[in-house]
Amino acid sequence: MVIFHLPFLWFSSLTQFFLGTGVQSISSMLSPSPTNQPHYTFDELYNLQVKFFDNFIYPADITQAKSINSTLLAEDVQGRIDITRTFDGRELNTEYLFGLFANLAADPNSISLLGVPISYEILHFAANEYITSAATRFMFNFTSLGLIVPIEIDSWNTWNKAGQVTQYDGSFKYWQWTVDYIIASRYLSTSYLRLEFV
Repeated sequence: MVIFHLPFLWFSSLTQFFLGTGVQSISSMLSPSPTNQPHYTFDELYNLQVKFFDNFIYPADITQAKSINSTLLAEDVQGRIDITRTFDGRELNTEYLFGLFANLAADPNSISLLGVPISYEILHFAANEYITSAATRFMFNFTSLGLIVPIEIDSWNTWNKAGQVTQYDGSFKYWQWTVDYIIASRYLSTSYLRLEFV
């Protein structure tokens, strides 16, 4: 992923010419002030992403969940997951990102459409200054169903100077297929057993 910071000087000049007013350029409206944002190297951003994912999977997620306010997240972090909602603040995001899966791991016999993340592989990664984007295959364990299912999550994160996530966006790729597969695995196997013994 390449992020372009175009000055759009031509747009500003045209606007000033036709309207006779000084208008702020689009790039200065969309781009954060360079003095407010960190300038990480690609390798530093990759390491931040790996550190976050290492703490997302079991059993490290339990430690993060118990902290109530994970220090991996900025105090005013905002997160959004496409299949759920937007989460504001460190405590709520800690509960969602780590606590939800830690609770599922604590009761492996509960049936849920969510499994426990046990491993991951970053498939694609792009980074620039303080922004990362990753396509990652997580392996989720559905212990009660006897399934381990790969789920790809596309994520975009921003990082502060302390190396904490300030914003994230997560998209579960092929989520409907995953749900259909899990339900079919659960009910087709049960139906099959029922038919076999009737």
